[in-house]
Amino acid sequence: MNEILNTAHPGKTNQPGRRKQVTTNTCPITGQPLKNPGDTVHPDAWDNIMPWLADLNTYMQALQDALGKKLRIQDPNTGKPAIPDSTVPIALGLLEPAWIIRHDLLTWTNEAAKHIGTSTPATWGTIGAFWKIHRNTLTRWILAPQAIDELEDALRITLRIIDRRPTTSILGLCPNCQQPIYIPKHRKDDLTCQKCQTRFSRAEARTKAIQAIAYKWLPADQALPATELITGQPAPNIETLRTWGKRGKIEVRPYIGRNLYQPIQIARHTENPETLEILDKLNHNTR
Repeated sequence: MNEILNTAHPGKTNQPGRRKQVTTNTCPITGQPLKNPGDTVHPDAWDNIMPWLADLNTYMQALQDALGKKLRIQDPNTGKPAIPDSTVPIALGLLEPAWIIRHDLLTWTNEAAKHIGTSTPATWGTIGAFWKIHRNTLTRWILAPQAIDELEDALRITLRIIDRRPTTSILGLCPNCQQPIYIPKHRKDDLTCQKCQTRFSRAEARTKAIQAIAYKWLPADQALPATELITGQPAPNIETLRTWGKRGKIEVRPYIGRNLYQPIQIARHTENPETLEILDKLNHNTR
């Protein structure tokens, strides 16, 4: 959580008026020359945050989901939060950054509305529309540079909280040059290696990857991620792994004070039929 906050808000006060009035003819956000006398920012200064504000209701719903209802993935086509994919318990560590996001949005919307002389919008959707409608009017606002600066911080925190990989991927290797290939689980058609342009099937890429790591003896912190790459499923936790070793379910080899494990032995404890089929084929081909 501290990394989320410190990266986005170095020395943040959460109080309007921190930034001194700009007296140069250059926009403090974009570095472009100001267009008109009295402007404090260039019209392009709003560009980074406008896509977020234009769809603010969706992003704030995704933020709420990340806090405790459901965690959303990112749509690979639009980059926007997509359909929730898994339930999670409330994430207490996200409460403070989520509060900062809400505080900044509400504070700066209220300040901008007072500057224009209009009422403060009441919903996330209308707040987003407010900024979109008034962006050009607000180029002359004395607090515009600070508002944009802190809203960009809020956007960065939002994306850190809600962003995940667009799809769950599994590792493959090009059969020709062994270049790593990350394959979306839903991808069924042939793949093309970006390095050598060889075309191959998903199954060929998976088999090659498994052959490369399945039988290596690795410490637990490497064996468990390797198992996930083989199975495409969450690996057991380290305590479960140790229990399996003590009960003789998997072989354990001590080496310089550490226990080593084979990913293929860990993977065989899965109940996923597809994984077991892959392992059986691998066993016939490599042993």
